[in-house]
Formats: sequence, structure tokens, C-alpha cells
Amino acid sequence: MWILVMCFAACASEPPTPLPKGYVCLGLFKNEGSSPVTVTLQRSGGGVYLDMPLEAHQIDRTGIRSTTIAVVTSDSGKRLSKTVLLTPAAMKNYDSAKNTIYYRITASAIESVAPAEGRVWDR
Repeated sequence: MWILVMCFAACASEPPTPLPKGYVCLGLFKNEGSSPVTVTLQRSGGGVYLDMPLEAHQIDRTGIRSTTIAVVTSDSGKRLSKTVLLTPAAMKNYDSAKNTIYYRITASAIESVAPAEGRVWDR
């Protein structure tokens, strides 16, 4: 429970981008693989709220909820990775100026990256 409170406090500090109710910050996702993937965002209690297909090297963004779980699958449906997005490690990479956390997707993982690296993708 403490982690969630910390995430709300960190993401809620004067967001430059208005988000719909229930979202705490933006996630910018880059598929660094050579094959298409689908990023499925789920609530921790179950229920999908977004399927985001990403071609190789494609970038997309969406709102992240405090308890969002991301599942990355290949075109064949094979699960490549699954992770909670707003972890303490990811929050260390929170870009308060853009109210965004940047995520790199590889063939076996989804991981947050430093704002200096992620901002380069967002041009």
C-alpha cells in the first residue's frame, strides 16, 4: 500500500498533461525489437483496459493507472514479459517535466529508462 501512495504523490505533482480520472501519469513505450508486439495493459485486479500493438521500433504513449500491469506478447500470442509498471525502480525514472515514464520493450523484458534517454524518442 505504501508504494501506491508514493506513486500517487510523485506522479501527481503538477502534471503538465491533463489525464482522465484514474490515470496518474503517461507511459511512453518503445518497441526496440525487430518484430511487432502487443502491449496489453491490465488492472491489477483483472480486466484489460488497453491493447497497444507496436511495430518494430514503433513508439506510442498512453495513460498509466497506479496498479497497471503490462503484458507484452508476440504476434503469435506468446507472452514475452509481464510487469507492474509503477514500481519504485520505475518511479526513479519519472520525468516530472513531462509527467511521463519511458519504457523500453525488448524480446524478453519491459523496463523503464532514464528521462534523458526517453526524451530522445519523444521528438
